[in-house]
Amino acid sequence: MMPKSPPLFMLLDKKRPRLDLLQKYVDLGVLPDPVALGGRDAVDKKLLELPENDKPPGLQQWNEWGAPKGAPGQSPWHPKKKEHELMGWMLAMHMLDAVDVALDKMQQNADWRNTILEQERRRLEVKERILPKPITDVSNTGAAS
Repeated sequence: MMPKSPPLFMLLDKKRPRLDLLQKYVDLGVLPDPVALGGRDAVDKKLLELPENDKPPGLQQWNEWGAPKGAPGQSPWHPKKKEHELMGWMLAMHMLDAVDVALDKMQQNADWRNTILEQERRRLEVKERILPKPITDVSNTGAAS
């Protein structure tokens, strides 16, 4: 059984205030490797303005939903089918990077499992990882804290 680990955190947003908040949690040591994805932010807008046949295959039919017209979730802010697909590819690349790092560690140390368990045991002895109080910034919302 593996020791308690910090949560894998994925943020489907690339807005600066949310990224700054995420960075605060990283700096506190609570989220060691969060992932922030924003499909439409990863695409050059000029590519989306090209005629449909001139767009790269992954960007063709970019504005089409993957569900029938009128199905729930078809709001302008909601990602469409190709954007979801792009985010899946980006997340897969992040996970493959992690697999590469893990493979390197396994190849460098035949006793990798015990080494990792011992490092984690020592880390937990030094400091039990407890989520900090939520960081709430309501300065721009008009809400009281």
